[in-house]
Amino acid sequence: MAEVRHQRRSPARTLSYLVLATLLGLVLAELGARVLELVRDPGPVEARSAVGFQQLPAEPLLRPVEGFPGWLQPAPGLIDDSSLVVPPKAEGELRIVTLGGSAVGGWSVARNHTFSAIMGRALDDVTDRPVRVLNLGRIGYASSQMAWLFERMAPQLQPDVVVAVMGNNERHDLAVEVTREGQAGPVLRRRELFRRSALARLMRPSRPIHGDPDGRAGVGDDTPPTRPVDLTEIDAYAHARWRRSLTRIASAAAALGATTVVGTVGANHRYRPSKHEWSFLGAEQLQLEETRASYARVRFGLDDHVPAPVRSGPNPDDDYPCVDGDRLWYAGRVPEAREAYDACWPEASLYRADDALNAVIRSEAAAQGLPLVDIEAALHARSPHDLPDYDVFYDYCHYTPRGNVFVGHVLARGVADALGLSPPLAPEDAEATWTKTWADRVRFGSVRPVDPVRFPWWIGTSGDPWAIASLRYGEGTIEHDLGPPGTGRHLAYMGNRLRDRGSVAELRWWEAAASAWCRALGVEWGSVAADPNAGRTDEEVLGGVTANLEDLLAGPAGNHLRSIAGADAIEGCLRGVDPWHRDALPSVDDI
Repeated sequence: MAEVRHQRRSPARTLSYLVLATLLGLVLAELGARVLELVRDPGPVEARSAVGFQQLPAEPLLRPVEGFPGWLQPAPGLIDDSSLVVPPKAEGELRIVTLGGSAVGGWSVARNHTFSAIMGRALDDVTDRPVRVLNLGRIGYASSQMAWLFERMAPQLQPDVVVAVMGNNERHDLAVEVTREGQAGPVLRRRELFRRSALARLMRPSRPIHGDPDGRAGVGDDTPPTRPVDLTEIDAYAHARWRRSLTRIASAAAALGATTVVGTVGANHRYRPSKHEWSFLGAEQLQLEETRASYARVRFGLDDHVPAPVRSGPNPDDDYPCVDGDRLWYAGRVPEAREAYDACWPEASLYRADDALNAVIRSEAAAQGLPLVDIEAALHARSPHDLPDYDVFYDYCHYTPRGNVFVGHVLARGVADALGLSPPLAPEDAEATWTKTWADRVRFGSVRPVDPVRFPWWIGTSGDPWAIASLRYGEGTIEHDLGPPGTGRHLAYMGNRLRDRGSVAELRWWEAAASAWCRALGVEWGSVAADPNAGRTDEEVLGGVTANLEDLLAGPAGNHLRSIAGADAIEGCLRGVDPWHRDALPSVDDI
């Protein structure tokens, strides 16, 4: 009879049993995959990327520093500051960790001139606690990569404050994948499946994606993609991912008793195609007020006598896609100009935060009850002409030394407020002080407040300013011009780059920097032609080099360096005597 009843079972019931069994099997498999992930790291689930510069290492993120018990150093290439060391936390120390992309890392700005370092010095002036800032900024990293890193490093870093300024790289990986596949839906659904399902992650192919020869999963073409027709879906996914990243960072910080401070992200809304901007900005600023007044006298767009828009490239005949933004901006219609600028340069739209993301940052900080520092609003308010421009940026999102000074003090005030400290120097006063200090130091005499940063100032702040000035983003190449070997300019840049590489745990790099700067002071500078765009003179550049060497001798390595050179080291350098030079020191070729 049992056999007869089995034969009479309806096909629908049999199908229901099969579906239930399949679902139960998937649930059990998912649970098993999650248990497996408890003992085996699933890798960068949320931070998995299709582009090479967002890859995360499989090796230990922090490693011991030889000869310094208890000291740690990030894995090579993990963050922009390759010389960062993490010593044991001192009693009473106020330790701050900054997170973000290359604008935080300070791309092509020496580490002691990043806004993170400047923020630390400003806070040091208003507290009796020793302040240490650990800058974890990394070129190309989005919030998801920073969250992955911080979660794993936080217990060893022991922060009191975490400052997250993230947003310039949020959608690049999504845009690359969507551009390849032609539509956003499949890409985003696949990402969401891998994010939610441990079983899907377990079954994910281990083969390299996009044929990366080194076998690093997820590596693809880093070339900026053609902007998709509609970024709506990409933006929505990127914004949700940013929110999740902040939640993870704040949770990891709270577990250690640390405060998370969130910053909005500044961007140059009048970004130009490179070539680069310094060569024409001065002339444009001289015409600015007259041109804006001219537009204001006519009814924009309806009068044939509206003057032609200012062309901002070095060649007025160059094809320039942002003319509409210029016309609106010079007419004083700033909100519309801002929208036009954000849309007119596709590359910048993928590499910088925009108004929509900054709105997400503000709302999410409020939703999570986290202190907010509105960097974007502060830059907007300080801009002489309503939009942050080349007075604080040298491209679409990276800060000039002037910009780093301003943003560093904006953040310092926000952190001080979150901790209940006295307010540090106001950003406007800090910028004015910086301008005067550099003017005195290199004997400029006077500097207009909206001038682009001039060449001699980079001597004091950057390892390679002419690499910045000659970037060609579309081609992905950098043209270096460090001057002929043996000249003062070449030696000055050598010192900058060596100083930025060294740390207190690697004093030989700082000895090499001191040697390069010392030799720069002792050579004949008259043979180096002055730069017509920067107004550079030998005396001005020598002032920057001298200031660098003075800072080095006054810093953590000062006692060691002075023990080699004696008290009158700089005077000896000017006479051509280099007490630090020896064959065993590293060179820029070793970087």
